[in-house]
Order: sequence, then structure tokens, then C-alpha cells
Amino acid sequence: MAYGDLGSAGTTSLAFDLEWRSGGAPYPYRFMSRYEIPCEVAGTIGVGGGAEIAFSGYGERDHSWGERDWWGLSWLWSSGRLDDGTFFHGMRANVGFEMPWPCFTVPPGGETEEHEGFTAASEFGEDGFPSGARLEVPGLPMTAVPVAFAPVALTSPDGEVARFPRALCRFAAEDGRSGYGWTEWHQPPGWRGHGWR
Repeated sequence: MAYGDLGSAGTTSLAFDLEWRSGGAPYPYRFMSRYEIPCEVAGTIGVGGGAEIAFSGYGERDHSWGERDWWGLSWLWSSGRLDDGTFFHGMRANVGFEMPWPCFTVPPGGETEEHEGFTAASEFGEDGFPSGARLEVPGLPMTAVPVAFAPVALTSPDGEVARFPRALCRFAAEDGRSGYGWTEWHQPPGWRGHGWR
């Protein structure tokens, strides 16, 4: 439905009253105008103008500015928290050649640690939805398996459509730790030929 004609789709109101408490120092990208901060999140979520759900968990604030072309470049972005309290984040774009993409981890009660060499290998079904990914965070290799999707379609002013099948994922690290978080596989026109590993 998220990729189809939404003209007949029903709508539901959502209301968020959430407090984000930083769980580490801001991580600035050296070559992009953006930063990421792992956080603890608590508050309430209102659904349909009636039900209110108490929420307490973890997340990541992502702030970027400037122009972004959603219809040219494909990428994988992933962020999560393992059961021992370790936060992690990695991103790689398909730019036509390999490079040592940066990433970071935040150990329990520790400081943000930057690493270089993040890679990701994804598997996709015929519908384009990912079935999983192998994430190589230096010193912390893991798999990401989608649990629940929240896809959106992005239509450019001239009618090009990019698909964005982001998902809540379960992460399983090779050392036995596990956790949950968010992964995005951005799919602009022609994305299958962009060199996904």
C-alpha cells in the first residue's frame, strides 16, 4: 500500500510527546552536513485521538541540513542498541567504488568511538524488500533481520519515485550480543544497478 495509490487510503492521527536524552556525544560526519546522537527516549504516543501509549526505549537523533537528492543515490543506514547497552551506527552509500565508510559505537557508560571501514551486504526479494543484511562494524560484525517495515515512497517534482523500505530490525552480533534498532535501504530509480554487495 505504501508504494501504491494512496488516494483511497485511510488516515490515523498520531501525537508524540517524547523526551530525548543524549546517550553519547554528537557524532559529526566529516564529509556531510549532518550529525547523529544516540539517545534514551521516554514519553507518550497518542493514536487516533484516543488511545495513549506510554513509551520508554532507545533511539537516535539524526540532524542534517542542506539539499538532499532522494532520487539519485542509494544507501544503507543503520543504528541500534545491543542488550549490554552498546549503541552503534553505520552508513554506506553506493557511490560506485569502495571506501572506508565511517561509523561509531558507544560502549555502556563510555564515550563515542569512531571507526573506519563500515561495510554492509544486503539481500533483497523480488519486491525489493530486504530480507536481511550483514553489517561489518569494525570489531562488532553482526546481522540485521527486519522485524517490521515502515516503507514510504518519495515522488520528485518531475514524477520520479524512490522507494524507502526502512525497518525495525533485530541485530545479532557474532560475539553473542543482540539488540534492536532501525535500518534504511534507500532505493532511488535504478537502485539495483548501484553496486549493492
